[in-house]
Amino acid sequence: MTIIPSSVVAVIITTLIAFITSATLIHGLGSGSTVAVSYGSNTICGIVAEEPTQRIVCYRGGRIISVLPNISFSSISGGRNSFCGLTSDGRLLLCWDTTSSNTTLHFRRVYYNDTVLLENLAVDGDEVCATVNGVNVTGVVKCWRGDRSSQNLPSEVESFVSISSGLGFSCGIRENTRRVRCWGNNAIVTEIETQFGNMPMWSIIAGGSHVCGLNTSGSLLCEGSNSSGQLNVPTDSSMEFSKVALGANHTCAIWKSNGTVVCWGGGGQFLVNATANISFESIESGFNYTCGLTKGNFSIICWGPGWPNNQSYSDLPLPKILPGPCVQPSSCHV
Repeated sequence: MTIIPSSVVAVIITTLIAFITSATLIHGLGSGSTVAVSYGSNTICGIVAEEPTQRIVCYRGGRIISVLPNISFSSISGGRNSFCGLTSDGRLLLCWDTTSSNTTLHFRRVYYNDTVLLENLAVDGDEVCATVNGVNVTGVVKCWRGDRSSQNLPSEVESFVSISSGLGFSCGIRENTRRVRCWGNNAIVTEIETQFGNMPMWSIIAGGSHVCGLNTSGSLLCEGSNSSGQLNVPTDSSMEFSKVALGANHTCAIWKSNGTVVCWGGGGQFLVNATANISFESIESGFNYTCGLTKGNFSIICWGPGWPNNQSYSDLPLPKILPGPCVQPSSCHV
């Protein structure tokens, strides 16, 4: 029997931890989050930390909005006038209308299955997509709601490792080739696919009419419309970002070095950095503003030209929010 020295074992374990951490970070860029923005009503939602149930709570117009049912969720994603959540077991997908003036949001069930589970939740303006995993099925895209008559939806033989939705379109990364594949009624989809070409990608996230993501070399690439400078990644910094969020025509990213955020595009309206000294765990964008989950106290703050307090930022009066998706109770505390 061969005995492996303890020093070698330590190196192996350290390497595995580093690999898992980096893979999770990259995968999370285009996956469901614990924070969601419903941009049509400026409703901001999050999955609550430090409670027995990882429930959802929302904020809109200066008020806390309760969300039913009070059960545990692993991820949420926002669209124009709604947001959706995937329960921790992956069996149930629920959605909520955010245009109601009520202080409590009541759900609509979109999907339930005991054996075919959902992952990679993505919400368009009115459409909801996710990947399904079951017997002989892995990574197949399924969509609900919306007008899908001419969307060139992926077939049931195509598998994806991640998907993300923009305005009137969605894109995903094919499992077998790591190439970008897009569908939807937005004419930009063909341009985005062509620009990414054969570039293998680790992750992508979609905005109004552009898509950004990490390629397999770790560089941040942005393709699609550049009408407001949203594709202009800061020079010589494409490998320095950990998280990215896209709005209608702006892009924001978290610096790996210190967790602060830099934004570009938006016709220059995001050049004033209202959050220069704040570090973030994650960020999500609305139509023309961005919200972030801060490090340390796990609070949500929002800023940008489309946010009511557009000269600075607003610290939302929400409880602590989970810094990342969790599926086990032991991993759901901060």
